[in-house]
Amino acid sequence: MLKALFLVALALVPIPALAQTVDNDDVTINKLLVVPQGGQFEAGRQMSIQVDITSSRQDSILYIVQVKDQDGYTDYLGWEEVSFTGQRSFELPWTPQKEGRYIIQVFVWDGLSTPKPLSKASAGFLDVAGVSSVARCVGAAVCFSGTVTRITDGDTIRVNNIAIRLALVNTPERGEPGYKEATDFTAALCPVGSTALVDEDDGQQAGSYGRMVAKVFCGDKMLNAELLESGHAVASTNFCDESEFASEPWAHKYGCR
Repeated sequence: MLKALFLVALALVPIPALAQTVDNDDVTINKLLVVPQGGQFEAGRQMSIQVDITSSRQDSILYIVQVKDQDGYTDYLGWEEVSFTGQRSFELPWTPQKEGRYIIQVFVWDGLSTPKPLSKASAGFLDVAGVSSVARCVGAAVCFSGTVTRITDGDTIRVNNIAIRLALVNTPERGEPGYKEATDFTAALCPVGSTALVDEDDGQQAGSYGRMVAKVFCGDKMLNAELLESGHAVASTNFCDESEFASEPWAHKYGCR
């Protein structure tokens, strides 16, 4: 469950709240999380939408969760009337039936019969992948799906603006032969703006110079293995004893024993 919470914190990108007038600050939406079963944001997999709310009202409140697909159609609408003071977390189940980008919105009203907003809405984007036989997270470290935001070089990219150093591969540095070719290869396989699945290496959670060490999937291709297969990278065999992925076939093929 901790892994799933990490997943969502990285994958849910905030969007501006809807314009609305709120006359008091008795109620606050503190957090909006989406936790997928099995740690995968996939179509057909049940997700838990979790909302953390603080209230100082003596009367009950109504929280509403709405999920819209990328075409603007409502995919899910759920609500619950609750009465409490202090901070509490609530959750509603949702199962996306198709891949794509969804907008998740949470509203807090004083009731269905008198729909007066008690808090500013909270909202975020969530990318849901199609079912894939290749892109699967393993282990217990961070795993998340996000948008490629920058290609630094052949073995370092940014996903959701998080720096990712590819596990067990090494491409030429700037000024070395092959640098441009490796960088261009990575940019072609995982172009800026595309969706990537990041699986952090359990054995290297300390990272590398502020970067997360991980496997990266773009579509049905694993970038780490594709760089080795194409000859644009060599295996970082000095990390085989540490890496969670050292026993995988692609790592064995290029030097991990």
